[in-house]
Amino acid sequence: MNVYLMQETTSNSSDWVQFFRSLNANIQEIKKINSKEFLYISKPTGFIFFDKVKGKHFIAGYTTKTNCSLSIETLNPKISSPYDSNSVESLSLENFHKCLKYRIEILDTLNTNISDLKYFELSRKCILAAFWKCNIDTEILYKREHKLLKKMECLNPILYKRIKNGRNNFFEILHGLYHKRICVREDFIMIYKNILLESTYKWK
Repeated sequence: MNVYLMQETTSNSSDWVQFFRSLNANIQEIKKINSKEFLYISKPTGFIFFDKVKGKHFIAGYTTKTNCSLSIETLNPKISSPYDSNSVESLSLENFHKCLKYRIEILDTLNTNISDLKYFELSRKCILAAFWKCNIDTEILYKREHKLLKKMECLNPILYKRIKNGRNNFFEILHGLYHKRICVREDFIMIYKNILLESTYKWK
């Protein structure tokens, strides 16, 4: 599969169609998937997974490959650690997506209730790498992070102190967060461009 997404969706099939159209990936078919099956893919396909335990539908991902077989085992959600190390280069596509989605949600809501600083830092590296590779203006990201840190200083000073780590002001902190180039596999990135552009539009 090209892209693993795994995000909750409605049971309304028209919403599935609308979502896959929004990806601009030329998805021509949508399949509901079950465990222990193989699927033959003849055209670009999106996948919907129904979790019987939770009673919820999830967008599992999509492929733009054609005329090939895919194992459903590779599409079903797996419980896995969000990271093996604090390095973007070590991440699978699945975990890169989790980190990026986590960071977008934090910056959308300016949520300062962060329980895992290591994951918080890793997610920052992921979103920064995606911005760079997609050639999106990082100044918008920089300003949004600045708002988050200002809020954190007031509402979560203990975490803010850990992030500050001896640096004297917001701009030193932001420089430390955002001015170290990160290597990341090229195929991780361009699928996120529309998602990131939508976020930056809201953050301006």
